Amino acid sequence: MYRFFRSFELDESVNHIWVENRGVNCFGGGIEQEELVRDGDYLRKLFLLAVAFAKMNKPVLGHVKGSVKGASAYLLRMLSRPFGAKNSSVEIDDINYGWVPTCGGSYQLSRMTGDIGTYLALTGESINAEEMCELGFLHAILREGKRGW
Repeated sequence: MYRFFRSFELDESVNHIWVENRGVNCFGGGIEQEELVRDGDYLRKLFLLAVAFAKMNKPVLGHVKGSVKGASAYLLRMLSRPFGAKNSSVEIDDINYGWVPTCGGSYQLSRMTGDIGTYLALTGESINAEEMCELGFLHAILREGKRGW
């Protein structure tokens, strides 16, 4: 995904970027422990992707359907305009692996209103689409239409 982001950034015919998840764990996060063992370079690749999202000089729009976990949630917050379906949810599940929030998550969570970021990081609790809007994970919830969102 990083390679594509870099090429889109350099392509003058591209004026914005649209990303969608294909089920659970969009935008490269939500790793299972077995996957980490197979790809020891995973965290480096994830941080490169986070830097690409943060430095992108074009609007990055996104649409989330279903569950977003871990680093995916932090990448979602980096988008210019993240949108979600009614069934969207986010789970800050780094704690389940014994990790601190990755991919800039500790920075983002520390800047959330009150102690909600700390609460989410320490409990791994899931939040629904409406709560995602209130907390800044989503810009808006898209209504269902012909595409079956």
